[in-house]
This record gives sequence, structure tokens and C-alpha cells, in this order.
Amino acid sequence: MNNFFAKLPFKRLLEKVIPEETITKIPLLGTLVNYSNQIVVVLVAALLANAVLGGGSGSGGGGSGGRPSPATDFSFQLNSEGNGIIITGYNGSSRNVVIPSSIEGYPVVRIQGAFNGNSTVTSVVIPNSVTVIGRRAFYGTANLSSITIPNSVVRIEELAFNNTSLRSIVLPDSVVHIGMDAFRVTSIRIRNPSGTTSFVDRPNLTRINLPANIEEIGREAFSGNSELTDLIIPASINNVRIGGFAFMGCSKLPISTRQRLQALGYTGSF
Repeated sequence: MNNFFAKLPFKRLLEKVIPEETITKIPLLGTLVNYSNQIVVVLVAALLANAVLGGGSGSGGGGSGGRPSPATDFSFQLNSEGNGIIITGYNGSSRNVVIPSSIEGYPVVRIQGAFNGNSTVTSVVIPNSVTVIGRRAFYGTANLSSITIPNSVVRIEELAFNNTSLRSIVLPDSVVHIGMDAFRVTSIRIRNPSGTTSFVDRPNLTRINLPANIEEIGREAFSGNSELTDLIIPASINNVRIGGFAFMGCSKLPISTRQRLQALGYTGSF
């Protein structure tokens, strides 16, 4: 091993750069010169290991550090046009999911019922290939508290995020349609210690920004979010169809926000 290191040029280069009298006066530099080959090899090995392993840390089938979760974690099918993938199920065990932008050479364009009823997932990153978050995409994903929606998404369909743990959500300006019950809070069944069951609401959303290009908000889209206090409505919005009871039960919305919604044509209760 010593013969191997002796053949490397790093020691000779350092000896040329650092004068001998300096090395004599500062013993630490002599140590650096003598062990320079070993140090360089260790650093190179560390860099190679990082490149091979992809850096960072994570577990549970990928999805951490921005790395896409493996395609085997998902159920999927081709869309009717035969040019894109629809994600229809999640079979992985990771809490943090990064949906891949393509599978088998096809772009992932839609998420449909994939996380329906999942109780493990807490965060999902959607790739910028997706244009539609379909029906029940995250319905009842009870512990989902973080979602990244790219500006490629134009439609969020009915029941898409019904009954999650999202407290705040940023909707990109690309979204033009929010479907019925998309963010509605629904009652969930709780089994009591006595064996009986009861139903309780799970209001979590406190802040939502409406996309600047929104054209339609479906019936009961945000109903039941009793903790919603901050609804950002861009000044550019002046023509939007708002379905009945879209904000029913959002009793903590400020008066000014209610007036703005009513000016846009909302006639339901809060």
C-alpha cells in the first residue's frame, strides 16, 4: 500500500508548493505532506461513495431528498390517449413520497384515487408533468400534512383532498378548476373504547391562496373548514363560477373576505 501511495504525485506537488524551511518550522505541514496521498485517496473515495449512493439519507422506498420514489411503489395505467401515465395506487411504505415524472418512458400526467384512505403518507411531491389531480386522489389521506403542487396542474377534481391533515396549501396560478368537495372536511368514524362509534369533523386548513386564473370553484369545495381564517383572493380574479355551499362552515373567514366572495357571486352561507 505504501508503494502505491509513493507513486501518486500529490506528495511531490505539495513539496514543490510548500518550501522545506516552512515545513521544518511548522511540523503540522510536514504531516500534511507525508500523508497527502492517503488524505486525497480518502476524499476521493468519499466523493465516489456519495455519487454512487445518491447522497443524503432516507428510508422506506425512496422519496426523501427529492429523489423520486421507485415506480414499483405505484399502480398505474396508460391514459385513453395512450400518451401518458395515470397513477391509480400507492403500494409503498414511505411516509414521504416523490411521484416520478415518468414511468416506462411515458410522462405521469394524472393522479386518480392513488392515495385514497392511506394512513401512512405525510408528504407528497407532485412532478411538473401532472396536469390533473383527479377524483379522490388524496381522499382520506388522514396524515397528509404537506403537498407540493406544480404549476403544470390545471384541474383539481372532486374530493381530491377531502379529509386530510393539510393546514396550508399553495395552489399554483395554473389551476383553473377546483372540483366539488375538493377540500371539504368530512366526518370520520371514530371507534370509542366502549365499542360504540361516533362521527367527528377534522378541520385543518387555516390558509389557502386561490389561483389567479381560477375559473370555477365547485359545490362545497371548501365547506366545513371551520379553522380557515386566511383566504387569499388575488385582485385579478373578477369572473369565477362559485358553486353552492362552497365555503359553508368557514365561519372564521373575515368579513372583508366574505364580502369579496359575495362580490364574485357567492350566495351561500359561511
